[in-house]
Amino acid sequence: MRKVGFTFIELMLVTAIIGILAGLSIPLFRRTFSDIQLTTSSQGIVSLARYARQRAIIERSPYRLNLDVDKNRYWLNRLKLSSKEDREFEDVEGKFGKVYFLPREITIFSKSPHISFYPDGSSDKVNISLTNVNGKTNKLTTKGPRGSVKIITE
Repeated sequence: MRKVGFTFIELMLVTAIIGILAGLSIPLFRRTFSDIQLTTSSQGIVSLARYARQRAIIERSPYRLNLDVDKNRYWLNRLKLSSKEDREFEDVEGKFGKVYFLPREITIFSKSPHISFYPDGSSDKVNISLTNVNGKTNKLTTKGPRGSVKIITE
């Protein structure tokens, strides 16, 4: 009677093949994950900027998207209603008023510490760069008079 099954050599061969395939795919997975983080972070900033623009138009009051490049974070402020002349800004309440942190693998750069959005729909013209550990960069730009925010992938 013949025994059915795998020999030890066959099992070791299959294990070695799986190990080689896993070793080759892990670096690709890390690169893909880093690119996904870059895309998600870029979309998060753009979404908050678009929200700020809409709120500025609706409330007829300036909003400001603040960028802290040293601590890799960003948040939203609005002009205090009581200080139209002093141009003093206050935190926004609710889920859009929190401080958002970028992943450690993403660095942010901007020459300007903030982008202001005005009641007429315009904004400051600002360029922001987000770069991941693979060197891939997304540039976010505001168009000034039209106030739109756009992602440019490099």
